[in-house]
Amino acid sequence: MDSNTNVDTNGRQLTKLAQKLAVMLMQSFITAVFVFVLLTFAYYLHLRCRSTVVTLQPIMGNFSYYDNTNGSGFRASVPVEQIVNVTASDLCSIVSRDLYSLEQMGYVDETRRVSKLLSLDLGGAQNVYYVFVNTRHVPWTVACSLESALGAVGNVGRVNVFVVSGMEFDRIDNKCSLTQPVSLLSILIDLTNKYGNHRLNVMHVNLDDMLEFSPFQSMGLNKRPALAKFIVELVLLWQFGGTVLDGDMVAIRGSVYRATDTAVEYGDLTVSSPVTCHPFVYDAMVCTKSYALLYRPFMADTSLKIFEKAVEWSGRGVGDVRRMGDNVVCRDGAVSTHCHYVQRADVDFIHRYCPTV
Repeated sequence: MDSNTNVDTNGRQLTKLAQKLAVMLMQSFITAVFVFVLLTFAYYLHLRCRSTVVTLQPIMGNFSYYDNTNGSGFRASVPVEQIVNVTASDLCSIVSRDLYSLEQMGYVDETRRVSKLLSLDLGGAQNVYYVFVNTRHVPWTVACSLESALGAVGNVGRVNVFVVSGMEFDRIDNKCSLTQPVSLLSILIDLTNKYGNHRLNVMHVNLDDMLEFSPFQSMGLNKRPALAKFIVELVLLWQFGGTVLDGDMVAIRGSVYRATDTAVEYGDLTVSSPVTCHPFVYDAMVCTKSYALLYRPFMADTSLKIFEKAVEWSGRGVGDVRRMGDNVVCRDGAVSTHCHYVQRADVDFIHRYCPTV
């Protein structure tokens, strides 16, 4: 009797053991299948990425870019692959309006549609640009900056204002936090009535249209308004040349400071390119894309840091790029006869440069 009981117990234990082994084998099989599927999908994505990647050749033997999350900056290394959608020569071909070349590069579809930005007739490097992203109200000083630029640009070039929409959210437009807030739309209407469309060119544009056929296409910048504003400014400088001004500056010298020789000149409040398709502007675009892919916050001094690191990465000399002189912008209200612009000056002083607003 005891012998039979032991046999039954041993049989049940063997059965349970066999069941456990079967379950373990099944789990191992499912895990293996899952890992295989993941590896196959990853390899497929790798092949697709390789088909669209453009290799950037290092300039003067060095290639540097934002390559870590610790903010340690650039490092020299062997040539690496940087993910960008187009090359400098491609974009310059777009600006040349050579439709045959555009079609060969795939930038023109069957209906021969080209970049919406390219269709804008903005003139050349004498133009001035302001960019506003999801902004309905601005401080009075920004409106004054616009009018002062209109007075300073005279009949040489135009002031182009881009009001960019297409963000996934509406910026909280807290007028109480602004200094003497004014309606951006109202002030643009008033300034257009006074100075005319030949001096002030206002365009309401979509972010995706602005970035079409640029290295920033389809990057999801509609959730990052500060970065999107800086990138739109770079794309405008690349495709058209000219000068970008910040709304914190008021032009007081009667002329706009422009880069006039072969070099791009940059600062924290303005940047100027003397020509269309300047190679350093493209360098700055590539560095900006590298920065954007890290998803770091875009602070007040980020644009200046990007320009400085683009200079370091590219190895370009003063014939191609240089820091704008300190005498171009007088800061904190201290005005001298050498300044083209003043920042945060006394209201009574700057009001003479913007009588309409």
